[in-house]
Amino acid sequence: MSLKRKLIINASWLLAGQSLQKLISYLVILIISRTVGDTGLGQYSFVISFTGFVSYLSDFGINYYIMRELARDRGKKDLVSYALGFKVVLALIDWLLIVFLALQLNKTWVVKTAIILYGSGAVLNTIGLLFTSSVFAHEVTKYETYSVLTERSLTLIAGGAVLFITRDLLAFFVVLTANLFLLNFLRIYFGSKFVSVRPAFEPGKWLEILSKSYVFWFIYIFSFIYFNTDIIMLGLMKPDRVVGWYKAGYFFIQAAMLVPSVVVNTTMPSISRLWVEDRKTLRVLFNRAFQLLLVTGIVSALGLFVTASYLIRIFFGEEFSNSVVVLRILAWVLIPMFLNSLYGSLLNGIGRERTYTKVIGATALLNVVLNYFLILRMSYVGAAVATLVTNWVASGLLLKPVRQLTQENA
Repeated sequence: MSLKRKLIINASWLLAGQSLQKLISYLVILIISRTVGDTGLGQYSFVISFTGFVSYLSDFGINYYIMRELARDRGKKDLVSYALGFKVVLALIDWLLIVFLALQLNKTWVVKTAIILYGSGAVLNTIGLLFTSSVFAHEVTKYETYSVLTERSLTLIAGGAVLFITRDLLAFFVVLTANLFLLNFLRIYFGSKFVSVRPAFEPGKWLEILSKSYVFWFIYIFSFIYFNTDIIMLGLMKPDRVVGWYKAGYFFIQAAMLVPSVVVNTTMPSISRLWVEDRKTLRVLFNRAFQLLLVTGIVSALGLFVTASYLIRIFFGEEFSNSVVVLRILAWVLIPMFLNSLYGSLLNGIGRERTYTKVIGATALLNVVLNYFLILRMSYVGAAVATLVTNWVASGLLLKPVRQLTQENA
């Protein structure tokens, strides 16, 4: 199959799947906001962000590293078995860490219990994503679409029913966790079509993988910090309802990130291969992706800025009127976010992950500092401003090395 046709097929599967996933996620967020209000939405957002951050500590960049290596050489399937054994051990340790940290938080028992419960599914998710990475490395995306849509549909139907009947956020997290387990069992099942699902417990191999993957771990940790510092710090510094206001505005930004997500997930394996085989084609592929993301980012930002009041009122109601200003500020984050996703895909795919890590690390630190001081002074508006500044700074810093690389391939 030609590269062009393969990219179109993969992009189609991801676009269809992620569009439906985003639509269902919209509906789930709407149900949460309408049944448990701004406080419940704030608690939900904090639990998801907190467990997402801590659970990824058990990944160490292994998933991304495996995808890159298999994309370059599909004969390296033994790496998956070694990585799986390592991740099983790390996941158990990580869940115990989640339990410990949850008990230390100054939060209600509902939030603490939800963190411990959902954390078990979150650490399993890092294992399931190992198989997703392996399948993506074979340039096949349809199985992830099957798995995610199954989980999202069950969450909407069963979780929605539980929320409407009980108005109980913890009961909803029970359903959410069960569905997360199902999602990752499906990922493992589909992954078994391409790689072995038998873990290999060889510490020597684990250290060898870790010596090459840890950079990707830092990339994700830094990326998570500058994408999620706002939610976590708001949750720690302000009442839960304030987090709910911010989340309502930010959710439209997350939905818009469907575009770069599809572009990055479909091109990353090709970027890795083309860097070795055909750099001229890689330059053409990158330039087209850049033009698409730039134009789409500008149009999306303008659209969200103009319609912010209408979107918040229609989707979330008058209770979330404070979210309008958040959305109007964050609308202008889309342009650098779209481009940064592509820049990161290029640098990581061709082995320049250390350059990307330095930029993301510096801007992650900037984001923490800005969020702390701006949240103290401006609450949720300060968090939005911090996110805006951080992303534009990151885009400016990444542009120079990316431009140098693309000019080298001219």
